[in-house]
Parts: sequence; structure tokens; C-alpha cells
Amino acid sequence: MTREEAIGIIDALASGCSPFTGEVLEDHPILNDRKVIRALQTALVSLSAYPGLVNQSNPIQSSLIADFLTRETISTAITVLLEAKLNTYPSTITRFFLGSNRFQGSPITQNPLFGHLKPNFKYDSLKPLVAQVLKENPDLKTFTVNNKPLTKDKPWNSISFFTEATFCKLSAKAIDQLKVRIDDLGIHKPTETLSENQQPARLAHPKAYEPWTEKETEYLAKALSYTNDLQVLSSCFQRTESSLSSMGKKLIYEGKAAIDPEAQALNNI
Repeated sequence: MTREEAIGIIDALASGCSPFTGEVLEDHPILNDRKVIRALQTALVSLSAYPGLVNQSNPIQSSLIADFLTRETISTAITVLLEAKLNTYPSTITRFFLGSNRFQGSPITQNPLFGHLKPNFKYDSLKPLVAQVLKENPDLKTFTVNNKPLTKDKPWNSISFFTEATFCKLSAKAIDQLKVRIDDLGIHKPTETLSENQQPARLAHPKAYEPWTEKETEYLAKALSYTNDLQVLSSCFQRTESSLSSMGKKLIYEGKAAIDPEAQALNNI
């Protein structure tokens, strides 16, 4: 087994899913145990770390959560990003701590926390830790800010994930589970509130023109680890294939969907 395969399996288990079928293992007591989840995330970080950069004498690495990546630090990062009219997703916070080049020209680069962890971590090893702190502190809300994109063109349009050979590792049970979870999200923009030329789309796709919620994009990000079949995704998410393709490529580009080892280059750290 390769290191990349091991990372994929551990990441799925830490998320409470089968690494082979995508089924949610919600009733498994071991995978719901807090210590087991933390152990899996620690293993994921160890496997994902840059070779040669793990220094046990480095206080930031040896006791990251206790010494640096705390509730207060994450809260400060969220405040800094919001003041700069930037989104505060776990991926954005992670890139902030890593000093991503995509923030060039932004005032946040002057903050002492910007790039603080760049010498010690890469995106894949740090993001799970950021997400864990946010999970343990639900009062730390993340936000989507309607600011202008950093570039005029959408850089994720060049991602070829959905035009590559079609694959689907989702089992029938996993597909049914996903459909139920999407149904449970409900409709926040009733059909009668849409314009007349938009309403017919709801006949074939009940969630057409529905705003994407954070929970729905989270489900899509996980699903992309198991399939790029837009027909399957469309039947689950009740959206058009073009809408799913656009959002899916955006999630991949922003590092919110881990698809395969080769695609990690798209993170643009």
C-alpha cells in the first residue's frame, strides 16, 4: 500500500465514512469515539507531513493544538480574514497560516500570524487540525463573504476532474444515504419565488437555482472523493450537471475537496 492510499483510507475513517464505498458509518461506536477520531487525525497529519520537516523539538509541531492552534488563534485569524472581506472556511484559514501566495497584495499579509506555520506544514497536514479546532468550538462561525474574486477569470474552470474517465466508488447504500441527507436539507428558495423562466428547471431538478449551503457543499466535497459521475451526482443533489460541475471544480481548486494525490497540485499553496 502506498502512503497516498493510506492517507485516503485514514481520512475517510476520520470522517466517519467507509473508504471503499462512501457509506456513512454513523452507528459504529468506535469511529464515533472522540479519542479514536483524534488518533486517526494525528496519523493523517503524520503521514501527510513533509519528509524531513517534522522536528520533534519544534514546539509548534510537538504540541500544536496546545501551544499555537488554539481557539483564540483561530478566532483571531477569522477576524483578520473578515476585516479583509475574505471567506473564513477551514481551507482559507489554513492558507492564511501557511502564507499562501494567493493573498499577495492583501493587508492580511502584514499580520504576524500570516505564514506562521509555513516552515513546518503543508496544506494537507494542517487543514485537518484547523477543522478539528473549529469542530470543537462550534461558536467559531465560518462565513462566506460576497467579495470580488482575486482574479477576473475563474481559475478553477481549467480543472479537468469531470472530463476525465468516469468513475464511481459509491455503493448503492451510500447513494441512498446521500439522497436522504440532501432531501433533509429542504428548499430555502421556494419555486414560486423564482422568475418565470427559472421555474421550469425545478421540474427536472428540484434544487435548481437553490443557493448552495455550507452543509450541501460539504456533502459534495466528500462525494467527489468517490465519484466524478455527474449523472450520479445530479440524481443525488437534484441539481443540473453544469451547476454541480461548476461548484465541484471550485471546491477542488479551493482545497475543500480532496480527490486524489495528483490533484493536490491544484491547491496552489
